Amino acid sequence: MFHLPQISPEARAAARLASGQPIWLHHGGYYYWLLAAEGASPASLPGTGGQLILTSHRAQALGAETSGELIMLKLPARADTLEALINPLKISASVILADFDVQPVALDHPAHHAMALVKQTGLLPALIIGPRANKPPADALIYETRVRPAFYLTRISQSKLPLRAAPDSNVITFRDQHGATHLAIMVGEPDMDMPLVRVHSSCLTGDILGSLRCDCGDQLQAALTMMHETGGGILLYLDQEGRGIGLANKLRAYQLQDGGMNTYEANNALGFADDERNFDLAASVLRELSIYAVRLLTNNPSKVDKLSDAGILVKERVPLIIMENPHNQAYLNTKEEQGGHIFG
Repeated sequence: MFHLPQISPEARAAARLASGQPIWLHHGGYYYWLLAAEGASPASLPGTGGQLILTSHRAQALGAETSGELIMLKLPARADTLEALINPLKISASVILADFDVQPVALDHPAHHAMALVKQTGLLPALIIGPRANKPPADALIYETRVRPAFYLTRISQSKLPLRAAPDSNVITFRDQHGATHLAIMVGEPDMDMPLVRVHSSCLTGDILGSLRCDCGDQLQAALTMMHETGGGILLYLDQEGRGIGLANKLRAYQLQDGGMNTYEANNALGFADDERNFDLAASVLRELSIYAVRLLTNNPSKVDKLSDAGILVKERVPLIIMENPHNQAYLNTKEEQGGHIFG
């Protein structure tokens, strides 16, 4: 099914935030100004009375006990203190969250909508939100939090794509409502009633540069080879780098891992969950291909659960076995012990 290309209000708002500019949220009849915290200066905000919003993962990394998804505290006056609060790689100031008046954020607070926008920017998941007002400036970009359009994809193109591991491949290109591009690589002649499917998140470092820190590049080539040798399959190549945290934040996580953290601890220290990927995306691509049941090529049982929750019947989990190397051995051990992956 083909749609006219569209960009969602969320994408426009996220792009403005990514450029360091503020937007205004319209929520519950009031307006709130919003700015991504990364790169912001407390001395140059669009208004006064701003509050800093952090995720519970970042709060816990700073030593705080939290019960909700987000916390709120008064915006510090010093830029180096703000940086230290939001970024574990910034050591210009020592901060202890217990020194601040930390409050949980209620579920109906607009900060939850705001955090979803900030996570789309590729910046750190931290934001500054201003107090409610009756009217924004005339030139403000206003985001209506009550508008939650359904997830949709635009089908862009389809062409042959001979690959080294699978010369008999075709590719279908999709764009989602946030402007990201995703691929469905059709290898051979898949059984469209229940194809072998690999849901593969983009990994520039592993897939393109050949990084040995992860198993992504090896898994990509092994999956394509298996599909080619068994007659067919579908590989979804989705723009969800670093389990959904983005390339820059993934490389920040690598720096934290160099200091002794594992992959999940590093993500949490940056303020992210263990896995930020949206499996509604994979399900939407499959439905666009009229596929509702699959054999899923994965070592991660959580993928089976999440794809099933998104409405795709997973009839079988097919293992994807690759060889480890000295650089990714600890990473694979962590995925097995903490992430529940099954190797073998």
